[in-house]
Amino acid sequence: MANLTDVFNSDAFDVLKLTSAIEKIPPQETTLMDLGIFTPTPVNGTLISVEERDHSLALLPTTQRGQRGVENKVANRKVRNFRIPHIQVDDTVFADDLTNVRRFGTNDVESGVGQVVGDRLIDMRRSIDTTTEYLMAKAIHGNITYPTNSVDADLSLYTEFGTTETTIDMVLDTTTTKVMDKIASIRDAVEAALGGPAPNILVICGREFFRALSGHAVLRDLYLAQSQFQAQLGNVDFMKPNRQRLTAGGVTFVEYYSNTSGATGIDTDHARVIPMVDIYKLYIAQADFNSAAGTMGQQFYGRSWEQTDGKGMVIEAQSNILPICLRPKALIKLIQNS
Repeated sequence: MANLTDVFNSDAFDVLKLTSAIEKIPPQETTLMDLGIFTPTPVNGTLISVEERDHSLALLPTTQRGQRGVENKVANRKVRNFRIPHIQVDDTVFADDLTNVRRFGTNDVESGVGQVVGDRLIDMRRSIDTTTEYLMAKAIHGNITYPTNSVDADLSLYTEFGTTETTIDMVLDTTTTKVMDKIASIRDAVEAALGGPAPNILVICGREFFRALSGHAVLRDLYLAQSQFQAQLGNVDFMKPNRQRLTAGGVTFVEYYSNTSGATGIDTDHARVIPMVDIYKLYIAQADFNSAAGTMGQQFYGRSWEQTDGKGMVIEAQSNILPICLRPKALIKLIQNS
């Protein structure tokens, strides 16, 4: 039978095993993560530079053949730097936590250690996932905002990119509102912000906003028909949260709710417009320990080390991520009614 000193020096605590284990833990209810809005972009540093080019199209006048044409206007270029934040959670497995912890019917201490470590990693991964969801929710609001007591300063993407937020009042409390015209105005505002067409537009809705929209006289029948069609298809995944959705005028509205909704600022009577183009990045930096130096970032890391007093092992889980929208002008806010 292995003793406790052998257990602390076992593979259960090495960097590769812990990192692999935390990557395999399924995420909790994380709507924005599950939608895959943000493109994972690993980098090998902790600072990223975002270059903006002000591309503008212009009509060209005719010119004389054989002579110089009009001068091409070089696009203005601006570079903005952002720091990728460090998110870390630590736990300690003490020798006493492993006493009498064995697989049932055996003397295998290491299997018991694996169970203890696995349980701790699950809790740590859940905290990281909740924080990631929080940061993504802030990003679709046009902000880089961190939880209380963070060492990083909050930033407004609208300020950083020299623009302002656009708000559209859907006037859903009035039965005579021409809701389809309002939806068309969403598309108009998005295309104006992007300077071109957006093939798909997603709207993340607070619960009350979604219920007011789907229950409006103009859309009620359409919503019921789409819900019945989805039910007939039988494509309900009972292992995932049931998120209601409605597509109208080429725009898909999705109900959003999670245990972090209040903290993220996605109010129940508001919605956020998300054009589905490649303007959302999840920048991922490497961990801050020696073996990760100079490598491309991974979204999750785990490692451990023995306490100096020999009474336990410290387990560390970390993620170094920055969700960001590169065109915040397109992040339009919808309100239920003014």
